[in-house]
Amino acid sequence: MKKVIIFTTAIVAFVCLTTNLSAQYLIPAYNAEIISDPTTFVESASDNMCRSEYCNYLWNFKSAEKKKLFVLLKNNSTTVASATFNIYSPEHDILYGPYTVTEGTLFTKELNADYIWRVDIIDCTINSTMNIWIEY
Repeated sequence: MKKVIIFTTAIVAFVCLTTNLSAQYLIPAYNAEIISDPTTFVESASDNMCRSEYCNYLWNFKSAEKKKLFVLLKNNSTTVASATFNIYSPEHDILYGPYTVTEGTLFTKELNADYIWRVDIIDCTINSTMNIWIEY
């Protein structure tokens, strides 16, 4: 019985120590902690896709060719926050970046409104939080 407990404990410890942490948030996200690499932000598909004819009509009415992605970074400590990230559309193999943003600077990027976008954090300062949203 002792061997089973030791073996199980060893396996659990191995899995916990070798697994990379990751965080994923939907866009828009406000005060989202960038806790580990990779941290990703994914545009909500429900903003771009609708299944009813009425919803499609409303979407086409407010539709735009471009949308703007906004990123604002903060740090919860005394150091100035900075983050480096890529913006891409997985379905269309479009990649922008890497971009670096520092605390207090509003980053904006104009993107195609027909695509769903994702933001991957490459590097950031400790204790950083990010506000990220899209406007049409």
